[in-house]
Amino acid sequence: MLSEGFFQQLNHTVTDDELRFLDENGYVLLRRNSKYWNDAGLDLNSVAEFLDEIPNTERITPDDQNDDRKKVEAGAVRHTNLVGQNTMFAEFVVNPDILKCVNSVIGNDFVLSSMDMREPKKGSGWQGLHQDIPQRKTSGDQFMQCTAFIFLDDYSEINGAIRVVPKSHKEFVHIKSFSHIRSKRTRSDDEVIEKLDAESSLTLSGAKGDILILNVNTFHGGSTNHSGERRRVLFLNYRNRALRQQLCQFDHIPREVQSKMGEVQKAILHLYPPTAIERLKRFAYHNRHKPIVVCMMSVKKFVFRLLPKMFAR
Repeated sequence: MLSEGFFQQLNHTVTDDELRFLDENGYVLLRRNSKYWNDAGLDLNSVAEFLDEIPNTERITPDDQNDDRKKVEAGAVRHTNLVGQNTMFAEFVVNPDILKCVNSVIGNDFVLSSMDMREPKKGSGWQGLHQDIPQRKTSGDQFMQCTAFIFLDDYSEINGAIRVVPKSHKEFVHIKSFSHIRSKRTRSDDEVIEKLDAESSLTLSGAKGDILILNVNTFHGGSTNHSGERRRVLFLNYRNRALRQQLCQFDHIPREVQSKMGEVQKAILHLYPPTAIERLKRFAYHNRHKPIVVCMMSVKKFVFRLLPKMFAR
């Protein structure tokens, strides 16, 4: 875990106004450009060229390779496990502006969950409004996830830009359905979400190099790429350390690459051998639909409900 002092001393360029906007609206667009990234030692053109040379990922993450429910959407090109494929992506993970914003949403105890790329194809890319994490139980609960989107192309309504609903991370805590798939929402929630999309969603636009910081409790969704113009975006998901990483970075980044990383990168990527408990949790998650695991989880829930009653006697 990195100290609060570390985040206070970050050499970032984020303004107080940008942080306030993020807190109030659940997202903020950091208007950055190629010079900003070049000064950070990153060439976005080289990144885009590298991504164009590797094959489309067939599954959401290597960790989900045995789960047919996790197959990629047909209308988009995706690449996963980016840090494990090229060392340059580790530099995005510790970008000071991104870390400062994530710290303001989650606090100081977080790790990178995954780093991927998505590009909607012409005529595709539409996603229903959703959150990337189950809704908080109450408005006083802590926010646990934040995602940074780094745009490798200009983006607007014509090529599938992201839609967001400002302030929805705080104002719609009573909406518990969070899936982009309408059939997975409750009927009452679906009515509210579709009304939000029609009346309150905002389609973002901007230029290559911009960074969108999104509190993932903010309702958002991809739009249709009508023009077919390139709209590649990197997205880095950060989670509170108490949550399971979507991708176990320790398992998927080559050891020789890990050995060359600095302590901050290792801490953010959580490059430490998983404990037996962490391995067990990951196994249970990836086999959660198998009868034996379903049974075990039901027993666990029953025991945890029973224990407080037993000790209260």
